[in-house]
Amino acid sequence: MSQSITEDELTFTRFHDEYIKAWELAMDTGETSALQAMSSGYYVTFFSNEREKPVFFTREEAIEGMNKSLKKNNKSLQNYLPSKTGRFKVADGC
Repeated sequence: MSQSITEDELTFTRFHDEYIKAWELAMDTGETSALQAMSSGYYVTFFSNEREKPVFFTREEAIEGMNKSLKKNNKSLQNYLPSKTGRFKVADGC
């Protein structure tokens, strides 16, 4: 028994895949413009667990949080990579 995918499901899947690609680009480069294309009514909801109420963020709060997260991620990566590179050089005898 095969199930067919509706046009709405296909549209959502395409949108989701493009959004994930944009996130990967943002994580690699810090470029977030593709992620900021959401409408003014956009919001993000985080669910911690079943007992707590969800936390909501407006479009502006979501963009600000994303930018802070990416800056923090990039700083952590910059701090992490030089020490690992140094270890590789020592291990290779350079």
